Amino acid sequence: KGSVQIKSATIEVVRAGLEQKGNFECSNSFLNDLHYACKNSLLCNLHSYPSDTPVYEKLGYLADGYLTQEIAHYNYDAIKYYEKWAWDIIYQAKENGYIEQTAPMWDEDKENAPEWSVGILVVPYQIYKLTNDKTLLLACYEKAKKVFEYQMSLTDGYIANSMWGDHLSTNHKYIKHISATSTLYNMACNLIETARLQDKEEDAKAYSLYAKHIKEAFNTRFY
Repeated sequence: KGSVQIKSATIEVVRAGLEQKGNFECSNSFLNDLHYACKNSLLCNLHSYPSDTPVYEKLGYLADGYLTQEIAHYNYDAIKYYEKWAWDIIYQAKENGYIEQTAPMWDEDKENAPEWSVGILVVPYQIYKLTNDKTLLLACYEKAKKVFEYQMSLTDGYIANSMWGDHLSTNHKYIKHISATSTLYNMACNLIETARLQDKEEDAKAYSLYAKHIKEAFNTRFY
């Protein structure tokens, strides 16, 4: 029967075909190497959507994706790529404001995590801040409002909680509350700005009040 001997092999990098538009280089070799490693890690996770890991789950977890979105924009022509992913997120938001933690949706039934749910607004918001094109941000507005209202309905005295904590420090027993509540405060601030882009001053006032209450509760509870 014989045996097969591999005489040579070629490795092909498979990723989304984003054209490089920017770069970083300085006199510090460590920072240059760090940037190079970050770019390669990012590209390994960019296929039809930004994934959380190229090895294990390979899923489009919202927080994982929007936290690495800026490095993608600064290095690559990635606007259309993230616009497509933003629509994946928008389309899967439920009428009651619940949203899966991955997009495209994975068949999961998990508890709540505000840091991931806010991706419905954060991804379009970051595109707007980079391009000054508010089209996508305004398109997600009504569903983002429902997501925020759903999240607020789960708070306890304006303090939120999250099912996830593995990405956080372990030296504070309220660390998940701190992360989740600060995330909702940031979402309220983004909603204020988005409302004013549409001259919806009543909405802006409502979210300003939410932001005020969240901030006060946060400072009272944790400081």
